Amino acid sequence: MKPYWQDPPVLEGEAAVLETRRDDRGVWARLDESLFYPESGGQPADAGWLGARRVLDVQEIGGAVWQLLDGEPAAGRLAQRVDAARRRDHAEQHSGQHLLSAACVERLDAATVAFHMGEAVSTIELDTAELDDADLARVEERVAEIIREDRPIEALYPTPAEAAALPLRKETGVTENLRVVRIEGYDWSACGGTHLRRTGEIGVLFTGRKERIRGRWRVEFVAGSRARRAAAQALRRQRDLARALGCAAGELEERVAALAGEIETLRRAARRLRALELDAEAATLAADAAWKDAGGWRLLARDFGERPAAELGELARRLCEEPNRCLLAACREGAQGRLLFQRSRGEGPHLGALLKGLLAGAGGRGGGGPDRAQGGVEDPAAAARILADAARRLGER
Repeated sequence: MKPYWQDPPVLEGEAAVLETRRDDRGVWARLDESLFYPESGGQPADAGWLGARRVLDVQEIGGAVWQLLDGEPAAGRLAQRVDAARRRDHAEQHSGQHLLSAACVERLDAATVAFHMGEAVSTIELDTAELDDADLARVEERVAEIIREDRPIEALYPTPAEAAALPLRKETGVTENLRVVRIEGYDWSACGGTHLRRTGEIGVLFTGRKERIRGRWRVEFVAGSRARRAAAQALRRQRDLARALGCAAGELEERVAALAGEIETLRRAARRLRALELDAEAATLAADAAWKDAGGWRLLARDFGERPAAELGELARRLCEEPNRCLLAACREGAQGRLLFQRSRGEGPHLGALLKGLLAGAGGRGGGGPDRAQGGVEDPAAAARILADAARRLGER
């Protein structure tokens, strides 16, 4: 039996290093007997210590278990110590996953086709086309029932003939050295991961975010200590949010809905005010003495400094609603220089071709149509030079 399958689990011992290898991740060591669980079946590897070295990863390669260390191991027999908290956490999540997957089959007729244990949350992928919050609530309640019943969880090592008679939740192609984890009277699953002894040790399990993926549903969950910490954090956040909003916790939903309505009203008012400001600015620019005659067109070239390019586009649209106007504008948006060329509709210079040619020489990108073009360069100073060059070329028409 593998050491990490023993009950109670063996978390400390000694080992001799039989071989070491190096790759771009560091030093790998093969031991005469490793206590560390290697990553497999959706469960991450153990961590811990080998002598004075940290064990950072564990992988099974070619039938042998290799430990990734943070440096060269010492000679002789070395103490190995598994990170007990990490091992316990993985056992809680993996046992919780078996229970959750079994409840999904029972309540939703939805099989688990994938499992991944993350550092913060874990996920299962369910083979079902439909899944809503009410479905997950029913599954969570069933999981809670089995947890309260504190059913034994045990590992079986059946012969091929015995395995054929077991009601495995999912078929397995393994016939030799099969290990089956059983939740008494509820679930039988072929599994090589680490598990708890009883469902009551899981404590609690919560499902989280769900998302549609490949025609199936991926569901996040947390179990055991992770779930207790998540619940405590959620309650603290609820308390703090209620305090900040000046309401009781039970009134949060109503209060947030009211605030969302107020924010939308303010946004609409802000958009109306900004539109009025742009109208006024456009009127001021239209009367500016800097407009020049350029072959029948009124031309204005201006650097607007730090300004959102989208807002500048709205201003240009207003200015060029009148005939025979052409605005060449530059601005800075963060660290990038932006350019916007716009003219009134009708026969006139092709601004897209003009800007594209100027940007190509400055390492920028952009272009557009005959009456509107935009683009950018990494250096705002280059945008100012392009603006001046464009104004010169159009002024010479």
